[in-house]
Amino acid sequence: MTWQPIATAPKDGTPIIAYQPGGTYRKGLTFPASVGIAYWWHGNALNEAGWNGPLHPRDYPTLWMPVPRPPRPGGLQRPSHAEDGHD
Repeated sequence: MTWQPIATAPKDGTPIIAYQPGGTYRKGLTFPASVGIAYWWHGNALNEAGWNGPLHPRDYPTLWMPVPRPPRPGGLQRPSHAEDGHD
């Protein structure tokens, strides 16, 4: 998976992994770059449409990639000592 421009992200509510660069917000409040799960929200009478997720402080991602499928049950097993090189 590679990062893609946010303009190409799905806007149907599908969760994505979003990247938001750091910057300055409002009266000099700075925030670091962040990565998180986000989705497009179509808005309502009180709020406009936009990206929704844990990005800070306002969701303005610039890049995205698909969320990978979860592992199959039993797919995350610790290797035996022989497999990880420890005796």
